[in-house]
Amino acid sequence: MQIPLGLESPNTSNMVSRLRKSLYGLKQSPRVWFDRLTKVVKQDGFAQCQTDHTLSVKHFVNGKIALFIVYVDDVVITGDDYDQINHLKNLLAKNLKSMI
Repeated sequence: MQIPLGLESPNTSNMVSRLRKSLYGLKQSPRVWFDRLTKVVKQDGFAQCQTDHTLSVKHFVNGKIALFIVYVDDVVITGDDYDQINHLKNLLAKNLKSMI
């Protein structure tokens, strides 16, 4: 492991870095990411589809809809309620920042 850019100096050339969080490369890492994503969207009122567990749907009283689907390493957020889509993107950014 190399010293991150910006932290290099003559004093840090012989230092060792300690990894505080490890997620990538673990066998369970896809499951951990999916569980975390699902938890966040469920707390926001999305319902997980019973026939396709990677799809979550949120219906609104005004007839609009928002969809959230995970496919391998892609996330798709779509629907006709643009305010809810932006809200969900901000919510995911805020809640998943701690996992990186």
